Amino acid sequence: MIAGKCDLCSKPDGYGGHNMQKCKECGLLVHELCYATVPTNTKNPNFICHACKAIGTEVEVNIPSKVGGCGPDTGSHREKIRQETRPVECALCSVKTGIHAMHPLFDTHGPEGRQLVLSASGAGFKRTEQRLAWVHSLCAQFVGCYSGTMGCVYGIYDGGKFEGDGQVYEIGTKVSKDFEGGVFSGQVVNFHQNEQLYTVRYEDGDEEDLEEHELEEILVSKKRSRTENGNVSDNGNDEDENSSNIDDLVATEAFCISTGKGYDKVIKESRELKCTICNSNDKHSLRIPVQCKAYDPKEFKEFKKCHKKNVKNPICTLAVHVGCARWATHNYAGVKGKSLRMCYFYPGQKADYDGEDVMYQDPVSDVFCRVHAREVMEKMKEAAKGSVDEESEEEPESPEAKRARVISEKKKKNKFLEDSDEDD
Repeated sequence: MIAGKCDLCSKPDGYGGHNMQKCKECGLLVHELCYATVPTNTKNPNFICHACKAIGTEVEVNIPSKVGGCGPDTGSHREKIRQETRPVECALCSVKTGIHAMHPLFDTHGPEGRQLVLSASGAGFKRTEQRLAWVHSLCAQFVGCYSGTMGCVYGIYDGGKFEGDGQVYEIGTKVSKDFEGGVFSGQVVNFHQNEQLYTVRYEDGDEEDLEEHELEEILVSKKRSRTENGNVSDNGNDEDENSSNIDDLVATEAFCISTGKGYDKVIKESRELKCTICNSNDKHSLRIPVQCKAYDPKEFKEFKKCHKKNVKNPICTLAVHVGCARWATHNYAGVKGKSLRMCYFYPGQKADYDGEDVMYQDPVSDVFCRVHAREVMEKMKEAAKGSVDEESEEEPESPEAKRARVISEKKKKNKFLEDSDEDD
């Protein structure tokens, strides 16, 4: 077992069955699944994180470099930029220091996608030169799976592929759809790679473009099997949709910021908000704040119990950057001298874990404003103390322990009285 806690979820090695690795260069600690790598059951003494591995390398980038690429011109001109030091700046939040888990941020997916370049900015001692874009692994995954920004950031692997990428249903796949004028048969006649849309032509000659999930709703045959090239044919045996194989998992190599399909609007609206921790204006940046999760229908069930009941307008509109909420709260808000925990992230208990159940059995990605974070932190501590008290009732307190407790309580009372006198 490796001593310490995961940089992303703050849980120890083995928690929920998750294996931890330690970067031999910077000492970063990460659970494999938290870090979006393929989980194993062994320690890798030669493990090096993405950030350390990039030091001293020359990276080929697209010119110009912009989120979403440059359409058909993407990849027509390239240059190389050298990564001189370990990256610490995250493009999705305001944290620019500390040794944290990082992933490259690409301009777009696909074979032409390359790492995004951040332009030089500022002046004088505040000036930052042109540099490669990186994101905290936590920020990228959190924003990508958060209820209000779902899909706005996504991971890529194996040369630019991403989950759901590529043509799944073949040209000629039969469909049947119920319109106001009756039921019309049709078939898939085209697939648009860039937009990930299928063109369906119906028997009356009309056509429409559908996303994969929309196409699946009108398939003539629900039986399907995935072919060797990743396509799905209409003939074959039914597969258990809930079945999963660890061998199917792949490591995320980088992340991208989504464009089109309504994501532009969501991201723009998110950037209208302001992080209550750093107070940065995000309208002309890549940063993406997220709203407080309090009272959200998808909030973690144990956290829901911590908030006040019968609130008139329970929706909280305050926002924070994920990285700021995770690593920049020490000067923002404390609870009795301790830092306030505002960010909770956990990938969920491993499916094959056979140890003692943990509280976070399902994936958790919740972030809170200062007020609601205090509620969660204090209520969770009370709940934990209550469980300890219940356990302690099973064994009577020994005379020695009782004597020590009484002495300790008297010392605390005397200290409180002394402090009160000084205040007066």
